[in-house]
Amino acid sequence: MLEITIPDTLKIKKITQKELPEMWNGFPHNPKTQSIGHDFIKANAYVVLKVPSAVVKGDFNFLLNPFHKHFKKIKIISHSPFVFDSRFFE
Repeated sequence: MLEITIPDTLKIKKITQKELPEMWNGFPHNPKTQSIGHDFIKANAYVVLKVPSAVVKGDFNFLLNPFHKHFKKIKIISHSPFVFDSRFFE
């Protein structure tokens, strides 16, 4: 797990649930959601994309574009192992 800092000067592209395709959080995943990420990288207009979490309602994931010219402005503050709750695997 990484804790990062994103400077306020960097604009974040935000995707709302209303903008997502039907069954965006289904399993297996809707291929249209993958296209959103692909288009984000290809457009290279933003360094960060904020999307709703498909796993935890009310949470968000932040996707980073390592090809964006301002990517190096994002700094890692800390890192730690992510331990999955063993109940997921019972």
